[in-house]
Amino acid sequence: MKRIFALCILVSATLFVHSQSVIGFWQEKTPEVTDGYLNTYEFNNDGTFTFSTNQYFGLSRIINLGGTYKMKKDTLFLTVQYTTELVGGTIERSKESGTATNLWTIAGAKSKRINLPEVVHTTIQVEFQKSNIADSQLVLFDKTKYYKIEK
Repeated sequence: MKRIFALCILVSATLFVHSQSVIGFWQEKTPEVTDGYLNTYEFNNDGTFTFSTNQYFGLSRIINLGGTYKMKKDTLFLTVQYTTELVGGTIERSKESGTATNLWTIAGAKSKRINLPEVVHTTIQVEFQKSNIADSQLVLFDKTKYYKIEK
């Protein structure tokens, strides 16, 4: 009986550890999505990732950055290979409400993927936590809360 109990505990612990994965789309601060995303990470099955900047910040020329990742224990090893940036355009007052830049935006710009001349290697500490928000998964990336959301 003790062996069966120990086996059940081992299987449960293994399932819990393996159910915790960074694969998916994660948004900073909240699982709620309105008309734009806050900072997000997207980790794919093929080992690639994208970090996208807050869509409410209308003056940001960097839209996202990306590359590859590897997860080892509680650490993500990221290799940033490119950025996607807005090129050209003009600075204008936006007609839309809700931007964090007091309604300023870059209008008429084109997005361009730019490969970095030298890749950037960095790490992120990962801590899975129980969310107090119903039906949401929570992870801390360098102590900042990110919630798994559907795109």
